[in-house]
Amino acid sequence: MSDRIEMPSDFSIQIAAVEEPCPAHSHDFLELAYIRRGWTQHSLEGQSRTLTEGDFILVDFDEVHSYDVVGGGLEAVNCMFRPAAVDSALGHCRSFSELLDSCLIGVGYACGGMAGREKIFRDETGRVRDILERLLEESSRQEIGYYPVVRALLVELIIQTVRLVRDRRQSPGQLSIAWILDEVSR
Repeated sequence: MSDRIEMPSDFSIQIAAVEEPCPAHSHDFLELAYIRRGWTQHSLEGQSRTLTEGDFILVDFDEVHSYDVVGGGLEAVNCMFRPAAVDSALGHCRSFSELLDSCLIGVGYACGGMAGREKIFRDETGRVRDILERLLEESSRQEIGYYPVVRALLVELIIQTVRLVRDRRQSPGQLSIAWILDEVSR
């Protein structure tokens, strides 16, 4: 049994200092949880994995996850949103996979869907961290036009994640179907 977290708006981002294990919970939004500092033993749908600084995880609507053990001054950036935050036409999407396959985003072909095992990523380049920092800044300042900027940054965040999936699947020296599709699109 897990708690269910509900979010009153379509978008929220926060830095959370996690000092104690976080019990199993699910929610009514998509979440990208980025480990900014420290480490955790994280469970998603019953599968456990250690996450460290620079790792991030994607959590769909109604998926149960928890931080079972924490250490090193765990600090996470939690970017939570409903697909309608990107565009109102995406309100039906309840998973990152559905969001990627939507007409608006349209990059699901590049990663062939996201299986449960492909929800944990390593941000080697720092690009995802940089986008999250920009989202945090826009969200805190809320200057004129901040919400369209938030939408654009969410799309960029999604695309950077798809690129990580694609890069993980490609092996050196092999022709990739994603590359062929990119060429055809151009």
